[in-house]
Amino acid sequence: MTTNRVAIVSFCLLSLTSCAEEPSIPKDFKGEYLIVSSEKLLRLGFADGNISVSSPSQYGLPDSVTDVSWDNGKRKLFVHVNDLTQSNWVVPLQAPESIYTFDLNRPSVPPEFIVEGYRPRICPDGSLLCYSKMNGPVVIFDTRERNERALIHDALSQMRFYAWVSNFELLYTREDEALCRFDVRTGVTSVTGTSGLVPGATSPDLTQVLCWSLHDPAVFLYDVNRSVSSKLLPRSGMRPGGTFVWARDGSSFLFQSQRIWDSDERSDVCFYSIKDKSSHLVMRNVYFNGGVCLN
Repeated sequence: MTTNRVAIVSFCLLSLTSCAEEPSIPKDFKGEYLIVSSEKLLRLGFADGNISVSSPSQYGLPDSVTDVSWDNGKRKLFVHVNDLTQSNWVVPLQAPESIYTFDLNRPSVPPEFIVEGYRPRICPDGSLLCYSKMNGPVVIFDTRERNERALIHDALSQMRFYAWVSNFELLYTREDEALCRFDVRTGVTSVTGTSGLVPGATSPDLTQVLCWSLHDPAVFLYDVNRSVSSKLLPRSGMRPGGTFVWARDGSSFLFQSQRIWDSDERSDVCFYSIKDKSSHLVMRNVYFNGGVCLN
């Protein structure tokens, strides 16, 4: 535990956030986001250089949500829930680590238990769900047939993150730090030729994946078609395990930036424009570990 703490602190000391000192939101940045912050869901609305923050109470989601993914086409949230005791949901918690689906179009309909696990990631067409089992493998789950399609046993145990790059291909980091692509149809794993990167989030057009590095406090962009990566944000303050949330048009993304302040670790939410190659501070002292762009 001490070694990991020192490693994280080293990342922060080497790369203080590149965002501005005070919040600065571009006027042309618009959109509505749901983010997970300290096990609570927050709705962020951006328009005309301003931000509105509210609790999405209309969805009736519990406070113990720790991760979220969503099926864009059907507007269904897949949420990882730790505890439903403080929720108005009328469904029992099936297990200590449970994944539920929730229909944003029908907030009055009770959530549906899917499977026991954590860190859900739904493929673009919603047919396959990837998740992790506690002290177990990464699982590919068929949401229609309700059964396991495949298991990945060699995923990096300390950094269980992955990203869909098609409806049947998953990008993940192997124990030897090799970035790999797993084909659900064939069960074959192929090595991309890139190593030391952990996939975070796939762009809406499935051509690029935002990654963080296991050895460099920077954000990298992995090109799915060319199987090459490039450094996007050299001094982002990003630590392994941070969060990215793409805008719907793929022109920008939100990310978590770690920093050291008064000998304490802090986290900010920042916005990065790929076109302008600029980053902006959005919110101070907000930790988030999951989120989706609604529109």
